[in-house]
Amino acid sequence: MERGETAAREEGVPIDPDAVFRVCVQFGQFTAKLDDGTCVHVPRKCLEWVVDYQQCTLESLEKDLVARVTWGKCQQVVMSGYDMTTGEETPFKDNMDVVHALFVRKSDKKLFLYADVEDKHDQLVTNSSVSEVNELFMDEVVTARHGDESNNLPDIDWDGLEIAQIPQEQVHHQVIDWDGLEIAPILEADVGSLVPLMGEDDMYAFVGLRAEDERAEQARLQAENQRDSAPNPAADVAQGDLNLNEAEIDVNDVVPSEAGVFYDRDDPPMEVGSLYISMVEFRSAVRQHAIKGNLS
Repeated sequence: MERGETAAREEGVPIDPDAVFRVCVQFGQFTAKLDDGTCVHVPRKCLEWVVDYQQCTLESLEKDLVARVTWGKCQQVVMSGYDMTTGEETPFKDNMDVVHALFVRKSDKKLFLYADVEDKHDQLVTNSSVSEVNELFMDEVVTARHGDESNNLPDIDWDGLEIAQIPQEQVHHQVIDWDGLEIAPILEADVGSLVPLMGEDDMYAFVGLRAEDERAEQARLQAENQRDSAPNPAADVAQGDLNLNEAEIDVNDVVPSEAGVFYDRDDPPMEVGSLYISMVEFRSAVRQHAIKGNLS
């Protein structure tokens, strides 16, 4: 039994096996501001489920995330598509962005997403209204814009589409008279003459690097003088009495580069330079790589 069929049976809605799309979401860590006033730290998560691409919209993806992750009413989720080939991210602003992402990934039927929870803006945001896509075909995309009361839209004949040519009078080009160009000849007096070269010190001062370094050095000396002249009440405090909770730098175990690690768990890369968050995920990737190699 396929995973799409299993998920569909659990939800009670059958999904056509040909329409099954796997959604892989990397959910960034955030602080959930719940309605009762409490704040809960939500760690980074990697979620995965299957959808029917014919019914997949931006609203349905948000509902699927709401069912799996909790955040407050004063917050909103922001999603963007991720291209495993180019490494580019495309923000999802409306249903057409979702349709395009599904069309691009129609060969492997996997949709990779980044999701982050942000605070809602105070100003009024007017969202463009996009009608619900009842049936989405991978080769033909039919959309209904706000204000169109017709439910039966004709299919688009992509082969019959023609691009209107731009009239020549509307295109303004700066014409270059190549025949009229003249190259200034080199005088005999300049041939073999010595050109004075600027030394490194002169160039160092000419481009302004010397003045910049002198300002930085003066600022450093002033900071050292202020630090030496200021009283240090913590000098007499023993090492064991230091209060680390009042440190100016927040100490945690978050590595910024971990948020950018994203890979296909069914076909993990094993090239030189591949990154994994932890040894647990690396061992799992090695095991999956070996299983896939034996099956293939």
